[in-house]
Amino acid sequence: MMYDIPHLANLATGETRQQQLAILSEQRWSALDAAERTFPDHPVTTIPEGLDPVSQEFFSFYGFKRGWHPNVTHNITGVSNLSFMNFEATRRINEIAPRPVMLVTSDEAHSKAFSEETYARLNDPKQLVVEPHGQHVDFYDNVNVIPFDKFADFFNQNL
Repeated sequence: MMYDIPHLANLATGETRQQQLAILSEQRWSALDAAERTFPDHPVTTIPEGLDPVSQEFFSFYGFKRGWHPNVTHNITGVSNLSFMNFEATRRINEIAPRPVMLVTSDEAHSKAFSEETYARLNDPKQLVVEPHGQHVDFYDNVNVIPFDKFADFFNQNL
């Protein structure tokens, strides 16, 4: 499952990008003097109200026992996009070649477009597997949607 968070953060351009960078930079400095942040105790048993569908999906994994770990420091913060805006994870992905790459997604995954975009930027040898079902986080741990047979075939052919 391909998900390029820096790409999302870099959708803004020109003056809008400059404004976002200025706001996030100011936020980062003001946070140094702010009171301790309060996050919900984790793991939780319900999804907070008001989250958009993508945030709900990620929260359903990372906020619940399913994907929570006691050493997590509430990884994405209000100023995380500042780092993402200055780093594009897939910028040189075409340089992976000639190593074989297999990307897996599904028709239901909101991240499918990232997988398709990345696949188009890859050089051969490459393979895109599109499963009929499964959300992005389902491919982390849901054995009913992970295409183990396709992974086995890929590794048997390429290792």
